Amino acid sequence: MTVWQAVSAWQAMPSWVVFLLSGVCHQIPEHSFWIDGQVLPLCARCTGQFGGALLAIVALVVAGRYRRSLFAPWWAQGVMAALAAWWALDGVNSFLYGLLGRPWLYEPMNGLRLITGLGLGLVAGVELLPAVALSIVRQPERRPIIDRPIEILVLLGGLMLAGAIGLSGRLPYLLAAAWPALGVAALLGGANGLLLVLVTGATPESLSRGRLGAFALGGLGLGLLEAGALATLRRLIGV
Repeated sequence: MTVWQAVSAWQAMPSWVVFLLSGVCHQIPEHSFWIDGQVLPLCARCTGQFGGALLAIVALVVAGRYRRSLFAPWWAQGVMAALAAWWALDGVNSFLYGLLGRPWLYEPMNGLRLITGLGLGLVAGVELLPAVALSIVRQPERRPIIDRPIEILVLLGGLMLAGAIGLSGRLPYLLAAAWPALGVAALLGGANGLLLVLVTGATPESLSRGRLGAFALGGLGLGLLEAGALATLRRLIGV
């Protein structure tokens, strides 16, 4: 059996992973994609949000932007504000559809949930990396994380391509499920690890690789605890 065949044969996520992910997503089956009769552990919108953030971060790191400590310029912030507004509008439209039982602006679609989620994921990735560079990079570059329009267009194009591949239904279940789940771990772990760095007063100069790894593991542990607590709370109150 080849690696691809083994990946394609995987048809379910471990139950504890699905439980933890319920702390960040409602997991409504009708709002989620299905592959070979199995529902993905995150809804379409959350798949886009967390998967998009992971892809954006990986792309920027591979491009060497992880040392840049300035946020994107005004025109890029405008694009990202529009993406966030589109995400919010689609979310409100979906919520009102469930509340009223009829379309408000338009009929909600999982494809739009995924696309708007990918847009918000791009925003999260682009805004998070400069904060990380300021906190842990010893000699950060005083340059914007994005400084040319073509760069944000390439990021958007890459995310839309990822969305098109996802919508095609050709991804094996394991890849489609693991991609956004890793995004959840990256965002929760990164945000909590950054918080630990700030709370302890650690400076970039004091961060050895071992200490940085400890902060990363601590942040991931805190993120898992938070997700587990939220998932437990949701089970207790029945939402």
